Amino acid sequence: MTAASSDGLVTRLQRERYLREWTQQEAVDRLKRLAWEQGYGQRFDGLDINALSRYEHGHIRRPRKPLPELFAALYGVPAAVLFPALRRPLPARRLVVADDTAAETVVKVLEALAHPAVRAQVLALLGTVAPEPAGVGGGGR
Repeated sequence: MTAASSDGLVTRLQRERYLREWTQQEAVDRLKRLAWEQGYGQRFDGLDINALSRYEHGHIRRPRKPLPELFAALYGVPAAVLFPALRRPLPARRLVVADDTAAETVVKVLEALAHPAVRAQVLALLGTVAPEPAGVGGGGR
């Protein structure tokens, strides 16, 4: 269920919470309690209603383990039903270049991205962090 259904609920995860008449905070609290009971300790103390909202609205299609299994236990619904895989792969897309100048520009951009400093700047602009190459960085005294 990716499109909003007639009742305005976006995902099965959201529907299950609504069926129980729980607020997002109640669902988060119950999930944390269940995680604690299953031996995960305080691992999910940072889970909040903002994260739950992202799961419920499909912004995060499948949370990392063991959250799908915890949600499944909480709602009594299989994880595969709460977080269905994409039904079909996206079609392959071809790059259509209008002219040789555009192709040359694409090649130059790709070559520039191969340079670590340029790649780091681009990733910073995108709000992500580039992984440090092995053997670089900390460890000094």
